[in-house]
Amino acid sequence: MTQAGNVAITWWGCATVEIRLQSETGDETIAVDPYLFPQEPRCRYIFCTHEHYDHCHEPTLRQLCQGDRFERLIVSPGCLAMSRLESPVTDDPQDLRFVPPDRLTALYPLHASQPSALWNGPTALALGRLRVEGVESSETPRVYRDGTPVDGVLPTTGYLIEDTSTGVSFYHPGDIHATFDQLGRLRGRVTYMFYPLGKTWEIEMEIIDLVQPEFLIPIHYRLADPDFPVPLRLPLEAEGILDPQTGADLPDVSPEHRRLLFQPPVLQRIIGGHWYPTPRDPLGDIARIEAKLAGLSRFLVLKAGVSYRLDN
Repeated sequence: MTQAGNVAITWWGCATVEIRLQSETGDETIAVDPYLFPQEPRCRYIFCTHEHYDHCHEPTLRQLCQGDRFERLIVSPGCLAMSRLESPVTDDPQDLRFVPPDRLTALYPLHASQPSALWNGPTALALGRLRVEGVESSETPRVYRDGTPVDGVLPTTGYLIEDTSTGVSFYHPGDIHATFDQLGRLRGRVTYMFYPLGKTWEIEMEIIDLVQPEFLIPIHYRLADPDFPVPLRLPLEAEGILDPQTGADLPDVSPEHRRLLFQPPVLQRIIGGHWYPTPRDPLGDIARIEAKLAGLSRFLVLKAGVSYRLDN
C-alpha cells in the first residue's frame, strides 16, 4: 500500500498527534487537535476535529498559527462558532479570529451518514502533496448558548490525510462514537488510524472492520505516568469523583455527584487543570480490543511525548 518513505509520529496525550513526513520531495509536519503540545510553530498544516476545549484549544493554536512555516488551519465548522455554542470550551473563546482568514478553512464531511444541503463549504482539500477528505465524526454541537437548536449546520469532521509522495495515509476520526456505512469507503486507504479509547465501547469492532486500517494507534487516554506531557491539576470539587492521577471516573460515584463536575464554574476550573475524559483501564482496553482483531489491524501503542520513526 505504501511506497518508500519515512514517518515520525508523536502522540502528545489526549487526541493530539504530530506527524512528520519525509520523502525525496522534502518534509512536511502536521498536527491534529493540538492541546498544549507541540509548543513551537513548526507545523505547516493544523487540523481540529471539533470545538471542545481539548481538541480546539485556542491558547495552543495562538502559539502554532504563526511564523513562516504555518500555512493553514483546517477545522470543523463549529470551531468558528465556539463563543455561541453550549459546549465545553476555554474561557473567552475567540472563534479563531486571531487566524488570518486566508489561512483558515472549515471542512465539511465528504463521507457522511446523511450529507446535508445546509453545508456550505468544501469537503476535500489539496494541500501541496497532501490530499484531505472530511469524514463525519461525533459530538456534533446541538444547542447555541441562547437555547436555539443548531439543527445540523455544524457537523464535526474527522480527517483522512493522504501523502501523495509516499502513499502513507492517516485517519484521525476525532471523538467518533457512531458508525455509518460510508466509513467503508475508507477501507484499504488507511495506513494509520488514530483510535480514541473510551469513545466507541460496544461498536469498536464495527468501526475497525469498516475502515480496516493497517495500524491502530490508541489516543485519548491518560496514564499515571510522571512524564506524561499533559499535566493534571484537579480542583477540590473533583475530589472523590475523579482519580487524581489520571482523571478517570472513580468507581461507585453516583450520577448526581458526577453531574456536579459539569456545572459551568466547576467545569471551567477542571478544564483549567487540563483534565480530559479517559478510560479507567486504557491498557486493559487495548489488550481486550487487540485480542479481537485476529489480524484485521495491528495496534501500535506509543508512549506520550516520544517521537516514533516508522519506516514504510
